[in-house]
Amino acid sequence: MAPTTRSHTRCTTPPRVPRAPDYDTIFKTRFFEVYDRLEPGETLTSLAAEFQISKGTGPKWLHDRTERGQIAYRSKRRQSKKLGRKYTVPWEDLHDLTVPSKNPVRNRSLGAQIDYFGIPISERTLQENLRTRLRKARLYKAAWTKPIHAANRAARIAYAKERQGLSINDYWHRVVFTDEAHIDPDTCMTPYILREEGTRYDPENVIERPQKQGVKIHIAGWCNWHEKAPELVFYNDEMDNMPKPKRPPKPRRSKYETEEAYNQRVFQWELTLPHDVEVKPKGNSMTMKYYSEKILPICIQAVQDFEKKSTILSTFFNKITIHRMERVERRNRLLQSSCERPRLRLFYTLQTAQI
Repeated sequence: MAPTTRSHTRCTTPPRVPRAPDYDTIFKTRFFEVYDRLEPGETLTSLAAEFQISKGTGPKWLHDRTERGQIAYRSKRRQSKKLGRKYTVPWEDLHDLTVPSKNPVRNRSLGAQIDYFGIPISERTLQENLRTRLRKARLYKAAWTKPIHAANRAARIAYAKERQGLSINDYWHRVVFTDEAHIDPDTCMTPYILREEGTRYDPENVIERPQKQGVKIHIAGWCNWHEKAPELVFYNDEMDNMPKPKRPPKPRRSKYETEEAYNQRVFQWELTLPHDVEVKPKGNSMTMKYYSEKILPICIQAVQDFEKKSTILSTFFNKITIHRMERVERRNRLLQSSCERPRLRLFYTLQTAQI
């Protein structure tokens, strides 16, 4: 070896490990064609040696073809993520569209939001940006919530704690729950809000249910552990449909009556006309008279029917309990007798050996 001409040794870069070549489409296609025509005596190892590839490359290609199909015939190259033009809308501005404090119109359509903020892209482009650059953000149905007053919350908790130890057979199968519902079709439509996927129940995405503007449908019903009302009762308070008083007939003019006399009679008739009745719906309430005459008899009849059935159900449950207790007692006697028999055998064996 020739002597070095340098006074000091210089560190050099270590030799790089050669990278496996990226085989092209033609090479892979020939490999698959030969593999498909393999005879029974030939193996995959011999085929790899013939194509001068490693033993693990052949099975990897075959598995890739099974999973991906015809795409596995092509050479794989990493696609750059920086291809294409730069985004027109920055990520910060795009994310602000999903924040309630920064987007007061996020419950409107995407086109309305574009006009409100002056975003220089089309509605379809904004939809694609929200889907790809954020967590699949789009207009989702909002989650409703209805606040419960503190007094009602305390009463419900106390009711549950007092009866949490009661069983169905002893108490709950005799209880009949009744309730009335009031529906306003104008406030039943669930609004849409712009948010990301998986944030439905975040506090800022939960909308409080609006107050009913004009109740139009009243529903009553009952239910029990064993059954429920065969049909809902649709009712309407009598105060909502108060009949208007009948107007007296207008006086007719006689051919022997003067114009002044007829006008005087018409004036007197107009003074006797009743005033129009202005009906103001009560909203979610009803009169006690209407409830006791229309709704309460249905609930009383349901309770009376359950009182008749409760005797039969109690007898049935008592028979089941007695039958189960007899089975447990019989099984205990059998277990006790089976444990005493080996002891008696051992006792008799010891007595015989002593004799």
